[in-house]
Amino acid sequence: MGDDVITSFREELLRQDKSPATVRNYTNDVDLFIRWMTGTYGEMNVGKVVQRDIIEYRSYLLTNQNAGAATVNRRLASLSKFFDYCIATKRMKGKENPTEGVKTISITDPGPRSIDTASLRRLLREVHVHGSKRD
Repeated sequence: MGDDVITSFREELLRQDKSPATVRNYTNDVDLFIRWMTGTYGEMNVGKVVQRDIIEYRSYLLTNQNAGAATVNRRLASLSKFFDYCIATKRMKGKENPTEGVKTISITDPGPRSIDTASLRRLLREVHVHGSKRD
């Protein structure tokens, strides 16, 4: 199931003039999801994917793969785009996008980092060696 739908999805992304990196990332993300579905449930049928599958995949990425929030959110966005495509091309008849309502992961700003002691000493030394009193 995977290769033909991924190929047609890739062609659609190229038709939409998406960047090569976007096309590569989206298709890779969809391929990883298909492999996860096949490994978890023994099959992958686009028409049978439900929101619960997406939630479990998100959990798998966070706990088993230790994926960061940005990675998980990008993969969810890729799947959303993929399922929109499947609905538009009638691969999912009478269904809504299973990614709808699945929450993304909050990305927390780590804030400013302090300079380590060794780097601070090197900086101050360079100012004293090469700088003026104003520096």
